[in-house]
Amino acid sequence: MFGKYKRAFGLWLGLLSGLIFTSLAWTAASSTENPADDLKLPDVVARINGVAIPSEFIKFKINTIINKMKRQAGGVPKGLDRIRKIEIARDVIDKEVIRELMYQAATATHKQIDAAALEKEMADLAKAMGGEEKFKKNLAKRHLQPKTLRHDIEMEFLIRKLIRDQIEGNVHIDDAEIKKFYDDNIERFKRPESFHTRHILIPHFSSKDLKKVGKDDMGQKQKELSERARKQAEKILADIRNGADFAAMAKKYSKDAASAKKGGDLAFMYKGIFPPDFDEAVAKLKPGEISNVVETPAGYHIIQLIEIRPPDTAPYADVKEGIQKLLFMRSGKQRLETYVEKLRKQAKVEVLY
Repeated sequence: MFGKYKRAFGLWLGLLSGLIFTSLAWTAASSTENPADDLKLPDVVARINGVAIPSEFIKFKINTIINKMKRQAGGVPKGLDRIRKIEIARDVIDKEVIRELMYQAATATHKQIDAAALEKEMADLAKAMGGEEKFKKNLAKRHLQPKTLRHDIEMEFLIRKLIRDQIEGNVHIDDAEIKKFYDDNIERFKRPESFHTRHILIPHFSSKDLKKVGKDDMGQKQKELSERARKQAEKILADIRNGADFAAMAKKYSKDAASAKKGGDLAFMYKGIFPPDFDEAVAKLKPGEISNVVETPAGYHIIQLIEIRPPDTAPYADVKEGIQKLLFMRSGKQRLETYVEKLRKQAKVEVLY
């Protein structure tokens, strides 16, 4: 049973204990700004059973978090003052304490790192940054040494081995637990009215259409292209009303690639998934009917309503796997937290910031 959810559990573990330093996390940390510098972190931020946690990698992770916040906000996000930076630093340090505790537990059980996997990870990171030379330069800009990065990846590999042994293999969810959750939470599985539709989408314009258009002419060009798209949609609708096959026209003209190859089929959907104008058009249709041309921010749609499904309760068989996954992750979370707390109580932990 565990095998089906190993990946999901690993993703949750990454969020909980900071095991997120992968090649993806590294390449996402593109900024070389160092906002952690003004926090004046000591050279050693904590000691676990006498083993020092240096500030080098802590600063890198703080910088990565804060720079990501800035990118998402398009500048300095509201509330990012010194107090907030200190809170971020303390959270990062606490996660590093957990990682060190688990790393020490892993090494104590004589777990060994896969040297080939470690070297491949380092090579992949270097390749993602444009080669070994650029990789080293980028590390230097972030005040990070290759040996520090290598050790962090080694920690991650060994901790994941520890988790597989101590947590994952001990999580078991049986059918009785799943059925009880379903029965006890039946209200959670009520489904609103849904609609089975298909559509043809003609976008207002594409980025390719505007590639050589100057800024001064952009607005006018967009209007012209949108009007052209509307006329194309109206022509397609006229052909359908004159007997053309909807599915065939969707495959030929719709720019919604995912549904076009299925004749425009969108399957069942609930109100709110699409823009309000789309929902309003569907609400006016009876099964088999086709809408007029409907404009949304995505472009112009021609919609056919195929079937209406009334409100109901999702059958147990439909949601069993989802409940099983939820209960598995919930049990794993509890076991991991208990295990980490046990390690913390048995260790000498000194936080120096």
